[in-house]
This record gives sequence, C-alpha cells and structure tokens, in this order.
Amino acid sequence: MEFILLKIKYLILFFLVTNMVFSQTPYISGTLMSNDNTSIIVTFSEAVYNSTGASGALETSDFALSLCGGLATLSSATPTSISVSGNVYTLGLPLVGAPNGF
Repeated sequence: MEFILLKIKYLILFFLVTNMVFSQTPYISGTLMSNDNTSIIVTFSEAVYNSTGASGALETSDFALSLCGGLATLSSATPTSISVSGNVYTLGLPLVGAPNGF
C-alpha cells in the first residue's frame, strides 16, 4: 500500500513538474541594442500574440518604453516602428538627444 501511495505521489509530482516546464508563458529571453542606438531587438521565448487564441500580431502599441538615467530621452513611450522575424522583434526607438550609456 505504501509503495502505491509513493508511486501516485511520484506521478502527481511528475505531472506538475512536466506541466510547469512545458507550459510556461512566453517571456523575453533576450534584448540587444542596435549599434546606432536607433532600435532595440527583443527576443521572446516563443511565439507571442496580442489576442487570446494565439492570434493577432504584436503592434507598436503593445510595447511601453522607458529610459532610466543618461542624457537621452524618449519623445514617446511607444516604439516608432516594429519588424518581426520569427520570435525576434526589432523596435524603433524614439530617442531625443544622444545616449551616453549611463
């Protein structure tokens, strides 16, 4: 009887861990600033959508930008452009002034 309970506990734990690993929500897996500071490249862990049911392409209005520190500012919190290649999104930055890296 103890063996059966242990096996059931193992199967439940396996189910929970498997679902946690394979049912993750998408997340940002990487970011990279372009060399000329005009865009930021955002990589998601998997395909992302702006509507339920896995539909609707992301748009600039789905992103909110902010800066912390430095001399440059943003003219808008919304990217100026968006381009997509798979799970990689390139967002145009509405920078005002020259970024100084701080």
